[in-house]
Amino acid sequence: MNTAARRGPGTLLREIALPAAAVVPEDATLQDVAAVMVAAGISAVLVGDAHGIVTERDVVRAVARGERADAAAIDYSTDDPLLVVDTCPVIDALRIMLEYGVRNLIVVSEARAGSARLLNIAGAAAMVLEVNGLPQWLSGLRLALRVEMP
Repeated sequence: MNTAARRGPGTLLREIALPAAAVVPEDATLQDVAAVMVAAGISAVLVGDAHGIVTERDVVRAVARGERADAAAIDYSTDDPLLVVDTCPVIDALRIMLEYGVRNLIVVSEARAGSARLLNIAGAAAMVLEVNGLPQWLSGLRLALRVEMP
């Protein structure tokens, strides 16, 4: 099945080529996390086996409070992050992110235990906005999130 032809709000997350989540060890520092984010061009990483998540916002908040770069990243992680199963449609994932005010969701698979992927809000919005005939106000969302359209 050609998933490119089915892209849009109803596309299931398992049909999207999401990257594997970057994972740092539990003893990683804020500097380690920031380096991984910059090198991979991502805005969130998972920490250790517990799958806490550290986002770029977490790093910025820690630095703004005067934390040192060698501070333990796990101390700034969300230790109970939102998870969705990969059978979730992308529009529902976007709704969850907007409802809970988060920019990243961890996507897990019932079929592949232990494999976590990340979906960011810009990627979810891009998928939703690929469909023609959506309300005009949604173009404002595209601009606010800086989503490139094909």
